[in-house]
Amino acid sequence: MMPLLLLHWKATLLRSEPSQLLPTALFKLIVMMLVIDGSPMYLEDVETQILSTFNYYNWETVRAQARRRCTVAEYNRNRDYDGDNDDDDETEVLPDFYDAVEEFEHPSCIGNLKDYSKRRVNLEFHTFSITTGAARLYLRNRLEPARKGVFHFMKLPAELREKICRMLLIYPKSGLVLARTKSTSGTVTGKCTDWASLLLMIRRIRITEQPGNALKTTIRHEALPIFYGHNSFHFDSLPLLIRALQVITEETAQQIQDLRIDMECRDSDLHKNALQELNKSIVKLSPKKLTLIVCRDYFWDFCDGEGYPSKWKTSPAPAGVHKLDGSNGLGGLVTLAKSVDHLQIFGDGFLRAWLEERTKKAEMGQLAKAVITENA
Repeated sequence: MMPLLLLHWKATLLRSEPSQLLPTALFKLIVMMLVIDGSPMYLEDVETQILSTFNYYNWETVRAQARRRCTVAEYNRNRDYDGDNDDDDETEVLPDFYDAVEEFEHPSCIGNLKDYSKRRVNLEFHTFSITTGAARLYLRNRLEPARKGVFHFMKLPAELREKICRMLLIYPKSGLVLARTKSTSGTVTGKCTDWASLLLMIRRIRITEQPGNALKTTIRHEALPIFYGHNSFHFDSLPLLIRALQVITEETAQQIQDLRIDMECRDSDLHKNALQELNKSIVKLSPKKLTLIVCRDYFWDFCDGEGYPSKWKTSPAPAGVHKLDGSNGLGGLVTLAKSVDHLQIFGDGFLRAWLEERTKKAEMGQLAKAVITENA
């Protein structure tokens, strides 16, 4: 039923020039195409479906776009193109389409992100999909009639309030990602997604003498444990983790139960106090589940590694691996890893062997504790 409704609605989004499209319109177009097709799609196919489906465009436009892509691809092949050409003058029919996808402020999910050995994910080579429920929630303003009247949320039973909060605040299993994105100048910066903006909004809630303070505080106390306790949080680098921990309070950080950390930290990020700040901030956390992702070159230069590292099982540890110990290294992260109920370490870097060695005793202690509990 929903795909039929979308087919009737889709033409209204592109009444204006494509250059005047707002990012939110592009988000909706992506979601609509995934729902109408009903199967995982590559971004190129999503773009083609958008161009060919709407009455505003026609197949000649689609063919022109394809010819432009082929021309650029052939030009790049002839000059041994390496993938980083800032002088590419290709004109997009849908301006900022791929930039909109990178924003990830829409409920579609990448189909497969199992390969942790890759430093960055090229979105063009992965399929996207979406659940019907997520699409319905995202497009609810168009799919549902306008609501009439209001109700007093806090007068509802506590059990019903909790169910409503769960419906609004629990995200798909892939979790909430605070990731990096390239700016127009080519530099890599942190991108605040919807949930990161929510962190900032929560931070601004203060106890004041203004009317309604008690109501605001009650809602906050009921909603935060659901949001932080039932979602998984994935930080794309250690600097982004540090930045987020500086924003949220210790009380809030302790409610995060499922934490995933990509331990990338570039040399430019490793200023004098970077790891000290990490060790100081990470004590706020007390997750039950922790996933650490390490690639083979993470902290290689920091530990005075020579050349380029090979696979973690065959590559010897660099000479300066001792730098990772203590308060000036990753001691705080190791302490956190020892305290969790469930620890997973993925990747092919020497850092994986180092982390497994440091946390081995903790795992044996947890296993012994489980055996004692089972026999009790």
